[in-house]
Amino acid sequence: MITRRKNSGCTLWIIIFTVIIGVAAIGICAGIETTPATKPPSTTAQQAQPPETKPAPVPASSPKPVVESVNILSNPGFELGSADRPEGWTTTGWKPGKFIWDSTVAHSGRYSVKIESPQANDLRWVQKVNVHSGSRYKFTAWVQTLNVGPSPEANDIGANLSIDGAFLRSDDLKGTSDWTPLSLDIVTGPKDSTLTVELRLGYFAGTNTGTVWFDDASLELVEDLDIVVVEGRHVTLELLGADASKIRDVPGWLRKLDIAYEHLAELVGSSPYDGGKIIVREVLPMKYGGLAGNPILINQQILNIDEMNNLNDLNFGVIHELGHDFDIPPYSGFYIGDGALNAEGWANLKVVYVADQMSALFPEATFWGDGVALPLGELGSKYFERKHADPYLQTGRRDGLQMNNDVLTGLLYSLKRQMGWGPFKATFRDYRTYSAGRSTTSSSVDKMRLFVKLLSKNSGVDLAPTFRSWGFDIQ
Repeated sequence: MITRRKNSGCTLWIIIFTVIIGVAAIGICAGIETTPATKPPSTTAQQAQPPETKPAPVPASSPKPVVESVNILSNPGFELGSADRPEGWTTTGWKPGKFIWDSTVAHSGRYSVKIESPQANDLRWVQKVNVHSGSRYKFTAWVQTLNVGPSPEANDIGANLSIDGAFLRSDDLKGTSDWTPLSLDIVTGPKDSTLTVELRLGYFAGTNTGTVWFDDASLELVEDLDIVVVEGRHVTLELLGADASKIRDVPGWLRKLDIAYEHLAELVGSSPYDGGKIIVREVLPMKYGGLAGNPILINQQILNIDEMNNLNDLNFGVIHELGHDFDIPPYSGFYIGDGALNAEGWANLKVVYVADQMSALFPEATFWGDGVALPLGELGSKYFERKHADPYLQTGRRDGLQMNNDVLTGLLYSLKRQMGWGPFKATFRDYRTYSAGRSTTSSSVDKMRLFVKLLSKNSGVDLAPTFRSWGFDIQ
C-alpha cells in the first residue's frame, strides 16, 4: 500500500495494480491512510519469486505552501521561570547531574540554562512540542562551553542538540568556547504529532564532562513536505515525494526489503520490536548515512536512485541499518564489543547473510559501492574476504581485536564457506539462552572467547587455533 500525504488540500486517487504477491493499492490523500481491500497473502523468503511489476505511477507534487518562520518553543530564551527553574523545560540524564537556571551568563536577555558535570555523563534540558507531521523543522540554539572533554570515552560527545527517540544530533562542541550557534535539520514522520528537543552534554555512550550553557533556542517549521508512505509486510517506507517519483519500482524494492527482513529473522531466530513493522524514513542530508532504530533514518544522499533504477541496487545502507535492528538486546550485549567486535561489523555480517540467501532469487540484483555494482552472491567473497581479509593475512598482521571490522567479516565469511551458515544461526540462538539471568560483560576479550566457544560447539570443530592465528586471545 502506498499512501501520499500532504498538509494542504485533499484529493484521493486509488490505483490498483496486480503483482505476484497480491494486490496493492496506491492512495494519495492529505492526512488519510488507505487500507487495501484485500490483505496480501503471507509471503516467506523461501516462497517469494522475483517481482514482475511495472513501475508504480507516482503523481507529481503540487506546489508547497509558503511557511511563515515562527519559533514554536515555549520560553526559548529562558527569561521566564520560578523556584530556580525556567518555565517549559525539564531535565533528564544518565547519572545525577547539576542543572542550573543561570542569571549570571546569557547570550541575550538575563538568563540561560547551564549543565555542570564533573563525571562522564549524558545530561539534557528537554522540551516536548506539538509539530506538523511530514514536515521539515530547523532546531537551533546558542551554546557556550567550559572545559568540555575529551573524556575517557573513545567516542565522547560534547555539547549538542538532539531529538529524543530519533538518534539524531547536531555537531558537538568540546573544550572552551564563546557563544556558538548549533543547528539540526529534522524531518517528522507522517504520523508524528510531537517532537522532544534536547539541549545536551554527552550522547548515550559518548559521555562527557565539563560545563555548558544554552540560550536563545528555536524550533521553526521550514516546509511541509510531500511524503509517500509505502506499506510492506515487515517494512514501511517513508520517502520524500520527489525522490519516490524517481524510483522506478518502489513496490519491487520494498518487497526485497521485506524478504531481507525475513532472512535476518531466520539468521538470529527472533525479530525486533516484538515483530512490529520497521519504518525506513528518508531524511534530508544529515551527519550520518543512516541511523538504526524504529524509524530507521536514511540520509537522502545515500539512496542511490540511479543505481536502483539502472543496476537493480538493493541499497546496502538500508539493509545494513536493518541488520543493526536485529542486534536485539539483551543478548546482543554478549557479542557486541569494541574494535573488531563493534556493531558495524555484526551488521555487515548480517548483510552478507542476506546477500547470500537472496542471490539465487534475484540474480540481477546488486549492491552498489566504491563505483562498482557487485552481484549479491559476490559480496562476501569479493568484497569482505578478497578485499579486506586476504590482504590482512598476506601481510602477516595479527591485530586481533584491533583489526578493522571489515577484516573480521571477511575472515568469518571464509569460515562460512567451509561450514555453511548453520553454525552461525545456532550461535545467535545460543546467545538468547546464554543471556537469560546473566549480566553482560564489558570485556571484549571475554565476548570473543564466548563467540569462539559457541561457534566451535555448533560447527563440531575446535576453532580456537584458527582465531589465535588471526591474533585473538583465545584460551
